[in-house]
Amino acid sequence: MKKHLLISVMALCAANSFAQYSEAAPAGGFDVSKGSDYVVFYAPSAFISSIESNGLMLSNQNLDPNGAISTCDYWGENPNLSVCNADQGDTNSWGGDACFSITPTGYWGGAGTACFRSITQKFDLSQVTDDHILHFGIMDNDGSTVTKNTGMTLIFGDNDAVKLYAGSKSRLSGYTKVGALPKNGGWQYVEIKVSQLKTLFTNLKLQQQTDNNFFKFAFDNGTASTTSTEQEPGSPVYTYTITNLGSVIGLDAFFFYKPAEASGISEMAAEGQVQQVYDLSGRRAEMNRPGVYIVKTANGSRKVVKR
Repeated sequence: MKKHLLISVMALCAANSFAQYSEAAPAGGFDVSKGSDYVVFYAPSAFISSIESNGLMLSNQNLDPNGAISTCDYWGENPNLSVCNADQGDTNSWGGDACFSITPTGYWGGAGTACFRSITQKFDLSQVTDDHILHFGIMDNDGSTVTKNTGMTLIFGDNDAVKLYAGSKSRLSGYTKVGALPKNGGWQYVEIKVSQLKTLFTNLKLQQQTDNNFFKFAFDNGTASTTSTEQEPGSPVYTYTITNLGSVIGLDAFFFYKPAEASGISEMAAEGQVQQVYDLSGRRAEMNRPGVYIVKTANGSRKVVKR
């Protein structure tokens, strides 16, 4: 039987002005070559390897799979909690099986929250600039037979400076709506430029985090799943088996990135500034296919991503 992480629950606050920041994930998932200077907090290992092998990683703070440095954790040991990484058979937006999935189990009327928590090293946002874009992929697969509002919130930054939600509700007091969240198991990408986040949330400070409530995603009145529970011999760890699946929210990535600078290369070439183009191995290249290149000019070298 699979052991699940246990996630505590909380009531959600609620909304403010609405702008559309989400769209359906494209076929094949997020394209690494569309950005650079990635600051990653959660993503599948294959996606991270692609970023690193192409020289695009600025900071890799991916969740520690052993839970020694950081984790997606729970508060307390009450058995009536939400189950993290529920076995619901869905794939992430790239088609793989690596994603967080949570489902409520009835506590506090079906609400449920997963929380990123630092253990020995704080999450660090200090390298994120106004030019970066916040990206996360979410999915709502409501397996219940009763239709209810199943929302999602994201909170990060000191003093809960940023509060976002996606779902069917028109307003949640104190939150900014980022888009719809269809209950069809389809992945949605939410993207907001950091400069826009600072406009929406004037207290936002991008720095090393000082608390453990760094990133939370949660239900608002989801439909609870039914589970059976066993306590492991000689251990306080419980094994949860889902016998009747209710609402499920999935998270398949959470990172910041800078948009590709491909437009700048044509301008440099037109002005005669480009002296030479190299690939990441230091070999001369023609820049005739998508990828990451080093462009040498009279003023120095710069990394350029061509899509």
